Amino acid sequence: SDGLHSRSVNDLTPFASNMRYEELQPMMRAINELMERLQSKIRQEHSFVHDAAHELQTPLAVIANQTHVLAAATTIEERAEAHRSAEHAVERAGHVVRQMLILSRLDSDLSDVNKTFDAAANVRELLAPLVPEALVKSIELTLESPDQVLLHGDPSELHSIIGNLVDNA
Repeated sequence: SDGLHSRSVNDLTPFASNMRYEELQPMMRAINELMERLQSKIRQEHSFVHDAAHELQTPLAVIANQTHVLAAATTIEERAEAHRSAEHAVERAGHVVRQMLILSRLDSDLSDVNKTFDAAANVRELLAPLVPEALVKSIELTLESPDQVLLHGDPSELHSIIGNLVDNA
């Protein structure tokens, strides 16, 4: 107990496995395994933050650059091109942020909405309103699936995954 209390918040190193009392060995192993999982989770989160910052860096640089170009533009065509480039970069940054939020929500263990649902029907409902936009862009949007696919989980997570896949495609 004293060993746990005296540790720094950042110290997730395993405890020595030579416990004085044999009955405490399983508990100590469990604590050490928990610390390994926490350390792995922290590494994943650091990696996620690093990747997210890297992904946002480019569109933000483009936005900054294009606002300068927009301010210095002398013709309508220059302004229009700078405006289009800036809008595209804003859309890209927004897309990255939405993906990060989806990943963050999917990664959290806080989801308590687990039920059995028909994934095929849910995907059909998600794709149906996207068909007109796909047709305008000359994109064929199809679903090849059995009539029914029962899953146990959170339907909103499936919605996020499908939305992200279609958006990326």
